[in-house]
Amino acid sequence: MKRISIAIALMMVALLMGCNLELVDSSIFEEVEEENQAGLESGFAGGNGTEASPFLIANREQFLNISEYCSGHMEEITYFELADDIDIKGSDYVDQFSGVLTGGASRHSVNVIDENSSFPYVFRATGKHAEFRGFDFHTQGGKILVYGDELTNEQGAITLQTEFVGFYDVDVYGEAEVGTNTGFYLVYAEADKVVFEDCTNNASMYGGANSYSAPFLGYIVANATSGMTVDELVFRNCTNNGNMLMANAGFLVANGGNGGNWRSRYVLGEDGVVPEGSMRLIVENIKNTGTINGYAGNAGWFTWNKSNNGESWDEVNQYVESAITNTGTLSTEGVAGLKLTADDSSGHVVLAATVNGEPLDASGYDVVYEKSFYGRYTHPVTGEFVGTLRSVYEVDPQNAGQKAVTIEELKVFEIDNVEMQPEEPEGNWTFTITLYDKTTGYPVGSAKV
Repeated sequence: MKRISIAIALMMVALLMGCNLELVDSSIFEEVEEENQAGLESGFAGGNGTEASPFLIANREQFLNISEYCSGHMEEITYFELADDIDIKGSDYVDQFSGVLTGGASRHSVNVIDENSSFPYVFRATGKHAEFRGFDFHTQGGKILVYGDELTNEQGAITLQTEFVGFYDVDVYGEAEVGTNTGFYLVYAEADKVVFEDCTNNASMYGGANSYSAPFLGYIVANATSGMTVDELVFRNCTNNGNMLMANAGFLVANGGNGGNWRSRYVLGEDGVVPEGSMRLIVENIKNTGTINGYAGNAGWFTWNKSNNGESWDEVNQYVESAITNTGTLSTEGVAGLKLTADDSSGHVVLAATVNGEPLDASGYDVVYEKSFYGRYTHPVTGEFVGTLRSVYEVDPQNAGQKAVTIEELKVFEIDNVEMQPEEPEGNWTFTITLYDKTTGYPVGSAKV
């Protein structure tokens, strides 16, 4: 449509100058018509998918057509541009994306219009290159922008490595209740390079017991054998204005790597060689005006973890903190300094007292009791440790061993056609009490037994 506008403008100039239209080169009109037709045939409002003439997206249907087009072009970089504000349902998502999406000269937005987030992401799998520039994202119902899956085969092996995922001048608004390893921009970072630049988060994030998330990035994927999957992670000129109320709260990243000694694999700043299996972390000119609250006692400027397999995150957190101008707060105090203790000496899970030892008046709160454990998976043939999955039950506080509602169940899955069965170690259960404000519905404090 841009090219059409240019063509029309040239024609008008020619008319105003008294030129004979027969002398105007008609090839420009033919070229524009051909480009526009390419976009229409691909299910878009115009364009041909190049940087000079991106596919134009003017409505929800065309936005969802991105997946169908990209499914056959995941190793290419296709250009898309929003030609209008796009309203999508909470259940809508783009399954596959490779390319560059911009908001156009008018800075259009992507808006989630309901809370039915049966698919909690806008974009799921990334191809060779996934870049997002110059638009606003309005979320609700737990919807985040990019999940970050890579393409895999039926055996779960990666078939296409994502080289780059980048967010430039993308602003997020709204609020969402989330769980673990979640960021408003990206859940899983496993591309060769991941960049957040000139982005502002204005959205608020809330989570219940065992939640750990961050405004920007959820989880940096790592492998126990080969190390970090990301070669370089950059945060530059970004701002957080949103408020976080999570059991465990990270500022930039929810989870900096799990199941291995990942802390030692970080190279901080632009200097120095990055060994194989390690990752360069660059953090420059970050601002925080919001509240980052880990009410279960864990919060950090980089990740919520205090240590990983015995390795302290202090050095990384200090490096990140040195790049932050903070006029907000980073806290583990819960709302109004609320802290809880719990006791199961009577055989029940019992809400005991506040941090000051005073009995808590729970009349203004909904009290949720949960029982959880991490099941360990071991390969039955090789004996190798495979990983863990969490199982959570909501339980009756007067009979803590009785399962009431299954929240998250351990799954049986296969690797190379071999069934992995979870172990349930004796005595590995954890009981958690979480208080939710009856007025807002948001969690305000948590305690574990």
